[in-house]
Amino acid sequence: MESLILVLVGVLVAVATYLILSKQLLRVILGTAV
Repeated sequence: MESLILVLVGVLVAVATYLILSKQLLRVILGTAV
């Protein structure tokens, strides 16, 4: 059970960081496009 919880936490952290990075990348792309 503990290992499963650790995996879920790791996935949540990875998704959160990916969303933050993707937002920054979108801002950069939009900034260069405009």
